[in-house]
Amino acid sequence: MWPALIPGDILRAGEVPADRLEAGQVAVLGRKSGFPVVHRVTGVRRAPSGGTVLFTAGDRSGPDRPSTVEPEGLVAVVTGVLVRGRYRKVPPKRSWAGAVPVCIVRWHCAIARRTRWH
Repeated sequence: MWPALIPGDILRAGEVPADRLEAGQVAVLGRKSGFPVVHRVTGVRRAPSGGTVLFTAGDRSGPDRPSTVEPEGLVAVVTGVLVRGRYRKVPPKRSWAGAVPVCIVRWHCAIARRTRWH
């Protein structure tokens, strides 16, 4: 999710019904499997089985495979990121994020950790 979020950020999330998600929101998926993934929602559709199909993508990693949420299933939506002791809104997606070399990403994350967390 770089540059909006960096590894190690502390997030605040609240659960909402999957059918109320909107494009642009940041969701926490895979919590039950023990390996949560934080990605931005790019689309929401009704599944023929009655559930909800979520289309997600990382700001830098690109689109994921669609995931289906059971009818009346809840999804955790990120409502804030802890920055200098206060929770703030998650920044919007940056269109240039996918074109930045990995060494620049690591450098940015190291600087951001020092300036945002202290």
